[in-house]
Amino acid sequence: MVRKTSVIVAGLLVLGGVAGLVKGMAEGTPKWVEGLYWTYKGKTEFLLQPPVVHAVSELKSQLTFLLMKSQCLGGLELWSVGIVVDLEGRKTLEITTIAGFPATLLPAPLMRWPLPVDFIPGVHFPSVLARSAAILGIMVPGAKVRIEGSYVFDPQAELPFAPPGWALPFVAREVLNLVVEAPAPVSTSAGRYDTAFPVTYTLAKPTGMHEGKAWFAPEVGWWVRGEGQVQGDIYLVRYSLDLLEYGVLESDKWKQKIGAAIENMRQHDPVNAEKRMKSLETLGISLQ
Repeated sequence: MVRKTSVIVAGLLVLGGVAGLVKGMAEGTPKWVEGLYWTYKGKTEFLLQPPVVHAVSELKSQLTFLLMKSQCLGGLELWSVGIVVDLEGRKTLEITTIAGFPATLLPAPLMRWPLPVDFIPGVHFPSVLARSAAILGIMVPGAKVRIEGSYVFDPQAELPFAPPGWALPFVAREVLNLVVEAPAPVSTSAGRYDTAFPVTYTLAKPTGMHEGKAWFAPEVGWWVRGEGQVQGDIYLVRYSLDLLEYGVLESDKWKQKIGAAIENMRQHDPVNAEKRMKSLETLGISLQ
């Protein structure tokens, strides 16, 4: 639960000065439509430190982000997104909402915080600020964003392995910084993108520091690569994200994909599988 949030945006943008850049990006960016998806391969490495830094385990995963349904609210286009995470055949489904800009401004939402990295298995660093920052502003080289917030830190919720009663909730601070760099080439498994925007990000919380760099490619309409780490007192989690493919699926095809993930999930997490089905029903999404 967020008690207080203050937002400080450095390098405020003058619309007239960036109109040419925004227009150029918009012309090359695919319009978001139902069935549009992006599939990534993810890698997570767990290490213990100090005094000796050594790898404990490694996870390899595949993540697919799929646009299921949109609605307009307050001038923004809101998309319900299904996230299928495949961890060596063990699938889970997450559902989130992404807000974009009106179609009159841009044909697709452009976001600053790289949302896909939050869903890589093993990267457990929940943040209301990070999720909010995923829908802030337009990507322009040199733009800097700093967000500070107060929230109730619940050790039991944010530290999955904390013993019961280990610590009581308390008001904590978190600080998020984002820097958008000039366009630069980046190579992925899906191809090379010559005008990708590198975004450096940091998020400081009581549990540690999340930092990394991600690349947003206008011609893909979303993130194509990411790499970073989550640093705690005695642990270090390193991760990477690489775009494998993207495209548009017909309605029956993407519904089959979502349905298959739920069926797989029922085998190892039936309670949450049913919750996902109810969430789809609430959104008015039928898999039939």
